[in-house]
Amino acid sequence: MPGTEAYRYVGRHPEAVTFPGLLIWRLGGDLFFASIGHFEEGLSAALAASPSSVRHVLLDAESVNFIDASASDELVTFLKKLESDEITVAFARVRDSVRERMQMAGIDVVVGSADFHDRVTEGVRAWQQRQQIESLRLYRE
Repeated sequence: MPGTEAYRYVGRHPEAVTFPGLLIWRLGGDLFFASIGHFEEGLSAALAASPSSVRHVLLDAESVNFIDASASDELVTFLKKLESDEITVAFARVRDSVRERMQMAGIDVVVGSADFHDRVTEGVRAWQQRQQIESLRLYRE
């Protein structure tokens, strides 16, 4: 939201500031064998519906209290698919117990350990810094 560090659904808050190329998506709850498909479908639909081409997804995982091995394995596969589509992914607000399970599954290897942020704002700022660096690199070429 303008002038704050609050992030809201743009469908209900058209006054919210958006960042072309960045999709901030909130996970709806725990990730386990029966829910991981819904997560993938929901995120895929959000990517397809985005008004601009998304190059980076910031997943707000505050509501995730648990991730099981099946979901972890499927998440690794899904993240690799996004990577092959040239979409990078980062996480924000991941609980310590969930982060430990993600590390055991190798999710941090796919995403990069630097792409786990304590707050959504930190994830947005990290993406903005990368965008600036990329712009400078392209400008120099």
